[in-house]
Amino acid sequence: MKESTKVIVTLYLMFLMAYFTLSITSPIVSKIALTFDITNSKAATSLSLMYLLFSLSSLLLGTASDFWGRRKVLLTSQCLSILGLLLCSISTSYPIFVMGICLLSFGSGSYSVVSRSFANHYFIDSKQLFKIYSTFSLLIMLGPMLANQFISFFSIINWRCLYVLMLALELLLLALTITNIEEKKDENNAVKFSFKQIILNINYCINKKIFLINAILVGLYTSIILGLFALLGPHIFINQFFYTVKEYSLVVFFTGILYIFGNCVSKVIKPRFNILGIKILFIIMFLFALGGLTEIHTQHSLLLALSFITFASGVLVPISTFGGMTVIKKNFGTAAAIYTASFSLISTLWSYWINQITSQNKIISLINLLWVIIISAVCLEVILYLAKLKNKNYLKIHGTS
Repeated sequence: MKESTKVIVTLYLMFLMAYFTLSITSPIVSKIALTFDITNSKAATSLSLMYLLFSLSSLLLGTASDFWGRRKVLLTSQCLSILGLLLCSISTSYPIFVMGICLLSFGSGSYSVVSRSFANHYFIDSKQLFKIYSTFSLLIMLGPMLANQFISFFSIINWRCLYVLMLALELLLLALTITNIEEKKDENNAVKFSFKQIILNINYCINKKIFLINAILVGLYTSIILGLFALLGPHIFINQFFYTVKEYSLVVFFTGILYIFGNCVSKVIKPRFNILGIKILFIIMFLFALGGLTEIHTQHSLLLALSFITFASGVLVPISTFGGMTVIKKNFGTAAAIYTASFSLISTLWSYWINQITSQNKIISLINLLWVIIISAVCLEVILYLAKLKNKNYLKIHGTS
């Protein structure tokens, strides 16, 4: 196997593990509560800590990779995750379990960020980079899908088995990182860490309008799948349409397949067609689906709209990811961290909005937020197009698309 192939496979597995880890605890909260003789609400606090530390890790450790080196940050993060999984596996009390979850989430939160950063630094061919970014977008959805299947098979024995098996996977991943991931020779000298430099790095990225707009677009499109549907899906399908848990899991699986299919389509059509035309086509698809759902919101119209919107998002996410990273020439870890932070912050905003409007029908809440997303996305795409027209270097490399 070629060295570049080994690197790509390792980065894919690292990225997959990040979202696999993020999805593994939520479905077994009730079993954890029963084991430690606590309420479900108290057990759910571990989830809040998990998402918070996952986001903080992406910003802090992702940015730190520009100072200390990507390989060092990855190895440190994996050691934290392994220690966290060990504590979760052997925990005899809830505080020890929470400590394990904190270490696990803070460690794994940097995986996707550093993987993106490493790919952007290691590979220079734009077509290859786009394929890598498309696969990363695919893995965001594949992680939760695999986690659900993993849980349904192994949690029957004992929920701790999940963490033991994940520990084995993490150790294997650590071995692959040590073997396959190396910094380029000109990147071995770490820069002295300082918070001032972090601010300068962030400032460098967000001052590039093309990058900033694409980062917000990625956050908007990704938050549809992992934010809105994750928050409102159970309420709508299980509580409102009386789906069983098994039936709802099929909806989640079908949604994931469509998102992945969208990613695959994006890989195929992006090199062959004008990017602007692709965006217009799939935004129209999004608007068509949302317009139909606004007029008729039955379970069938919701499933149909969900299918089109998920597929369109799957196409648009890798295009926006690639579009933003092409203008970044340094501080790749910081840039990748901003992508993850964009999704996390936007999803947090949707969560706050939903919690504030408890009396509103959940389908209406979903429709309203989807309109906010698509209107915001259209405005940002127009601003992005105008920014590209003014950027002579961008036009020289990529054209008006």
